[in-house]
Amino acid sequence: MKTFGLVVPKGKGRIFEANVRRLLDEEHALAAVVLPLLEAWCAIRNRAAELDRLLLRKVRDDANCRRLMTAPGIGAVVTASYVAAIESPANFKHARDVGAGLGSRPGGSSRAKWTTMAISRGGETNGCARCFTRPQP
Repeated sequence: MKTFGLVVPKGKGRIFEANVRRLLDEEHALAAVVLPLLEAWCAIRNRAAELDRLLLRKVRDDANCRRLMTAPGIGAVVTASYVAAIESPANFKHARDVGAGLGSRPGGSSRAKWTTMAISRGGETNGCARCFTRPQP
């Protein structure tokens, strides 16, 4: 719209939609292109809000999720993902086994750590932190 001299004022959600519609009142040719995009944007926005409400409802109904969300910075998405990945805590003998069960390597995944380890073993890295070659004797 800016290319055609129509600058949409700042605003979010319904305010943005109202501003776009107001600017397109006199521009029928441009409105034929922009209004379908605006309608699609509104539909996606509404569906995302609906899915967000559904997720929040599911998380609030689950005691494990509610307990996890008491930790600072842990919201509905992280909680639901974690509970879905763990499934049953009985699958893990020790809490330290959870990371390995989810595919994490012991000691973290720092590229610098892998590079240091490769070099300390007498090898060279080829740009990939996990790949190193040992010198030939």
